Amino acid sequence: MRTIPKRFRLHTRFDRKLLGKHCSSVWTCMQTEVQRFLGRDDVVPGMVAAIRTFGELLHLHPHFCTLVTSGEFTPEDDFLEAPEFDLGRLDAV
Repeated sequence: MRTIPKRFRLHTRFDRKLLGKHCSSVWTCMQTEVQRFLGRDDVVPGMVAAIRTFGELLHLHPHFCTLVTSGEFTPEDDFLEAPEFDLGRLDAV
């Protein structure tokens, strides 16, 4: 689970379209990281993401819950297993 930076949360409270744009950037980051890990530009990972806007206490806490495939198929139908993600690297972006 990755949370949205605190400075961005207030803006998403009043403009929900920003959450969709942020979800697109999460997808771009994941796709780029998988391609970097595998050293190939022709693979595309599978990802399912859900935008959540509340926390345990029902306060505003926008975040994304994501599932990413552990490997990708190449255009030649070969399966490439992806190594474990370095989540610290994604946080730095």
